[in-house]
Amino acid sequence: KLDELRCDPEAVQVTLVNRDGFHNIRVRNYESDLTPVRVPLDDVLVPVGVQRVEGEVTGIDAAGQTAAVTTASGQLTLPYDRLVFALGSQLLRPNLPGLAEYAFDVDTYNGGSRLNTHLQSLPGRLGSPGLFTVVVVGAGLTGVEAATEMPKKLQAILAYAKMNRPFHVILADHNSHVGSDMGESARPVIEEALDALGIEMRLGIDVA
Repeated sequence: KLDELRCDPEAVQVTLVNRDGFHNIRVRNYESDLTPVRVPLDDVLVPVGVQRVEGEVTGIDAAGQTAAVTTASGQLTLPYDRLVFALGSQLLRPNLPGLAEYAFDVDTYNGGSRLNTHLQSLPGRLGSPGLFTVVVVGAGLTGVEAATEMPKKLQAILAYAKMNRPFHVILADHNSHVGSDMGESARPVIEEALDALGIEMRLGIDVA
């Protein structure tokens, strides 16, 4: 914007505060290889002259126009003329028995990594009828993407372990159809893709 307005680059200082050194492409945390979804912030910020502070904002003084930031090396006070809140959202887990202990999510990079690690550990676990069965709860955009990625993940894991075992992917939702937010025209395409991948749809149900 400074270039567009032909302003001196020194006229404005922009500082980004973030808890780590990465921008995570959140909508891709369902993928098998998460390496490309974690972009070093400095690769993006340094070329455009944006400063970065790694830490947590612990307080804001609106009258004094400062933000208190806790970093690994101590406390910082950052003055500002304009303060932008871009905090994103956080997954809210419903209070369902067993959910906290046994369920996985792809809400964050760490969550996606935890799921992938768990899936890769399955061949070494004691056999059970549901060992290679995955239930994806929620048939919106994220659920559909997570479910359609599962067959490829499971096939790769079984091939690497040299195991000839069937697997089962179930997509469950309380709605009567998949892709409820994606419009009527998208549903037949989504359902066709799910059928082609052998994904079972359990619709009109609630997880208890």
